[in-house]
Amino acid sequence: MVWEKDRLAAAESKLGDARMRSAAILPLLLVVGFTSVHAGSLAELLPGTTQQQAAKITSPDGRNVAILTLKEKHGLGLPPEPPKTSARWVRLKVVRGIKTIYDSSDEDLNIYQSGPFASDLMWSTDSAHLAYRYITTLRIIDLDGKAANCSGAPEDSVIASFRWIDNENLLVVSKKGTYPLNLHGKPYHYNGYTDEARDVWIGGLNVAHGFSKYYQQAVSDPTFLFHSVGFCLDEISPEANRVAFSDGTNLCVYDVMAGKLTVQIKIPQKPAPRLDPNAPGMEDPLTRKVTEEMASRPAQLEGVWWPTNDKLVLGVGLLGGPTESFYAYDLSEGTLTEKTESLLPLWQGSHKAMNYQDPEWYRSILK
Repeated sequence: MVWEKDRLAAAESKLGDARMRSAAILPLLLVVGFTSVHAGSLAELLPGTTQQQAAKITSPDGRNVAILTLKEKHGLGLPPEPPKTSARWVRLKVVRGIKTIYDSSDEDLNIYQSGPFASDLMWSTDSAHLAYRYITTLRIIDLDGKAANCSGAPEDSVIASFRWIDNENLLVVSKKGTYPLNLHGKPYHYNGYTDEARDVWIGGLNVAHGFSKYYQQAVSDPTFLFHSVGFCLDEISPEANRVAFSDGTNLCVYDVMAGKLTVQIKIPQKPAPRLDPNAPGMEDPLTRKVTEEMASRPAQLEGVWWPTNDKLVLGVGLLGGPTESFYAYDLSEGTLTEKTESLLPLWQGSHKAMNYQDPEWYRSILK
């Protein structure tokens, strides 16, 4: 959209100004030894490579541990800007005691990716297999260290959600985004929930025989929803026989046993708040245009959680919509009940919930 290009241009102009200011104050900061810098410590500002453990998941039998590590290389930080990231990697190790069963070594992530949004891990219930999502593929790792990369979804699609149905089969949701996956060259480009799906593909993966397609649908303007390391949403029900997703207008629920959509209801909308023309920044024509454009767009389904296999918690407008709201949907009764009054304070009062890091955030209100 035109206004998005304008906004990017304005942001780039401001970024350029910030760089000039940063370059001007850098010698002074070096003299005083970075004693009072908003960007953080000296170590955070100097160029180098940092590493952090993103996930450590023990198998159900308690004998094996999958460890996911993220590493990134960054340049010199110029306050108030953070250091620029020049490379990212992800590494998966599976260990039993002191023995390493599997080691992927460092694998590239695009510098525009956030590692947790590109990867996810899930053990089978018998602990015999580990499913590892690496952007576009599911890697099935056996306890003897053998790994098979499984890719059967449409080309240029990312694995959005997956869950073990039983010890040999997984339910998989794959989505094709707005932008080409190689937009910034290899490794693949993937921006998590900042992208929007244009196609939803649902299928099964058998560890011995590969993928089979269940359902596919072209969609318009839904926000990416997926469960990943550090970003907890549940498109797939606890019993791995239903998938809840947005087609841009409706909440859709696909039932694996029925082989079709069993729910398709309008995403509920609350009236957008009236814009205050005297609010700070509204005197700027670009800011006013962007604000009005965002307020006029329908709020999207941007939160899905399954308290039980028959009940859904829905969050609407959570990632920038004009109004945030919450609802409970009962599949057995076909009823939609607004829960904004009770759930919104809970959501806004939890940093982990608002960052999609607590899959159980609603439990004190809805069981």
